[in-house]
Amino acid sequence: MFVSDDCNLTDNTAFNNSVDDFYSYGGFYIWNAHHNRLVNNTSYNNSGPGFTLERANNSTLRNNTARG
Repeated sequence: MFVSDDCNLTDNTAFNNSVDDFYSYGGFYIWNAHHNRLVNNTSYNNSGPGFTLERANNSTLRNNTARG
């Protein structure tokens, strides 16, 4: 999880996370952060959604995968 603006998340994996592991609902949770880029990330076997953007405008997601 990250909550700052203008971040790049590239080639990361979230695997078997519960809500507590990433302090979120699943793999990647972006809240109240803007102008972020998520590229080539994988989220699987998490307890919640693979990718969640909430109150996060002007963000880019490319070639990301949510499985299982």
